[in-house]
Amino acid sequence: MKGNLPSPKDRIQSPVHYRWITVMLLLLPFLGLRAQPANDDPCNAIALTVGASCTFSSRTNAAATATPGIPAPGCANYNGGDVWFTAVVPANGQLIIDSNTGVVTDGGMALYSATACGGTFTLIECDDDDSANGQMPSITRTGLAPGSTVYIRFWEYGSDNNGTFSICAYSPPPAAPGMWDRRYRPRWGWQLRQQRKFRRHLLPCCCRTSGHHHLHRVRHGSHLRCGLHSQRPLDRSSDHRNLLWNDTTTSSDLQ
Repeated sequence: MKGNLPSPKDRIQSPVHYRWITVMLLLLPFLGLRAQPANDDPCNAIALTVGASCTFSSRTNAAATATPGIPAPGCANYNGGDVWFTAVVPANGQLIIDSNTGVVTDGGMALYSATACGGTFTLIECDDDDSANGQMPSITRTGLAPGSTVYIRFWEYGSDNNGTFSICAYSPPPAAPGMWDRRYRPRWGWQLRQQRKFRRHLLPCCCRTSGHHHLHRVRHGSHLRCGLHSQRPLDRSSDHRNLLWNDTTTSSDLQ
């Protein structure tokens, strides 16, 4: 009987064994044996660069697991499968984190402050679908501590369609001040002094004669007046300083 058994070499090279190896390799993805993402836990979080505008980078939460020790964030049907990111708050204390679709078309996101990656996490905000990109999350926060590191937790809604998605972090620069910005308005006293100076030295005399507009700048003592008294001044209400010069205006008004 012993002489009829196949040698070890023959057993290894048997086609049956090759078939079983092939089947096991095909089943690996369905047995949950795929490698987890590098940022499956907070201490291996991927750092996001905070720019002046959103620049999406492609990420994945395929095969991600639930993070132990940190309570569920409380929105977007969290059921594990989360991945982590960090961002440094810029000097203005404002931070926007946005996401976009990939394989994941419905996601959730939470923002935390933390004493350390393995320390105490404090939930700042949890969001479901505030992004303009379908049912994806987006978080906008102001008043954050400049220079501090915040942690971003992302997962797929219900953790039943994990895969690729995109994420970005940015902080828009402040808008240029408008002409009516209170910080840049001159004081009333300064405005009045400038108006008097404008009237006394810069305002041309506008007169209407025979349907034609003529500009005259005639110096008469300390006054500016029209070249001919019989000519009627034009209405200066369209002037950018809103100075009204109507029919009742005389040279004495221009002191």
